[in-house]
Amino acid sequence: MLNRHRQKMGLDKIEDIYSYCFNKVIIAADSNLAFIPDDVKVDYVQTGYWYLEDDSELDHDLENLLV
Repeated sequence: MLNRHRQKMGLDKIEDIYSYCFNKVIIAADSNLAFIPDDVKVDYVQTGYWYLEDDSELDHDLENLLV
């Protein structure tokens, strides 16, 4: 099923789904906070922090705690 969708998008076929999905790590943290040592052997991509904009108001008690 995955390869059918990939074909529709003009992408190459994936032969080994396990390696494709589980041998790459996404590190969603700033490199200054999550330093990756040079001896790490896993294939990774460090994207930086991910956030969603949220305009909702904080609970009054939580806001007082934070201030």
